[in-house]
Amino acid sequence: MLHRNPTNQNINFMNYSKQITAIGLGLCLSLFSCEKEDDTTPAVTFSDVNAIFQANCQPCHLAGSGANFEARAKFVNDASIAAAVSSGIISRINKEQGDPALMPKNGNKLPASDIQLIQDWIDGGLQ
Repeated sequence: MLHRNPTNQNINFMNYSKQITAIGLGLCLSLFSCEKEDDTTPAVTFSDVNAIFQANCQPCHLAGSGANFEARAKFVNDASIAAAVSSGIISRINKEQGDPALMPKNGNKLPASDIQLIQDWIDGGLQ
C-alpha cells in the first residue's frame, strides 16, 4: 500500500500555484505592453493647409468673390458654416479628374497628400 506523503502533495500544490501565478503575471505584463502608443503626430493647423489654399484656391477665390481663404476665422467662427464649407471642400477636391465640379477649376486634381492634409485639418477641428 502506497502512502501519500502530505509534504509531497504540498510541494506539488505550491509548484502548481507558482506556475499559475507566473503565467498570470506574464499575461498581465503582455497586456500592458500591448497598450496603444501615444499619438505624437502634431495636429494639422490652418497654417499647414493655407499654402495649399493659396496656391490652388486663392487665384479664383479672392477676397470679395465669396470665399477668402486667407482668414482661418472664415472657416471656424460659425460651426454650421465651418461644417458646410468643410464638407463642400472635401466633396469638390475629391471629384474625379474631368468632372466639371472638380476643384481647383484648372482641371488638375490636388495630390492625394494635399487632400489628406486638408481632411486631417478638418477632422482635427479646423485648428
